Amino acid sequence: MVLRTLDYPQIAVIQEASGFDNYGRPKKSVAREIAVRWEERQRWTTDKDGARIGIDATIWMGEELAIGTEVWLGTISDNATPPASKLYQTISNDAIPDEKGRTWERQAALIKKSDTQGDDA
Repeated sequence: MVLRTLDYPQIAVIQEASGFDNYGRPKKSVAREIAVRWEERQRWTTDKDGARIGIDATIWMGEELAIGTEVWLGTISDNATPPASKLYQTISNDAIPDEKGRTWERQAALIKKSDTQGDDA
């Protein structure tokens, strides 16, 4: 699969979930920057049980993000620790082919981290 890397004019910082610590809290990878196209727009989707979920932002990028990855718009030097109001979490990740199936890009749906249940952020 060839991933598309064009048309991503913005920078986002990601911290992927990498297991759990001894207290059951999620461990995170080292923060790194990726090129994205970021769209903040409220929309709705449903989970596997049919419950409605509000999506706060959608990003397009050239790589797959694990569900639960923390994401924020900007660079590491701008926001080494983003304010809670700017911190998002991935809840879905889709692969989208071009018209001829030659290249692929990834789309991830994001919710505000403060909206996730059971988080202390």
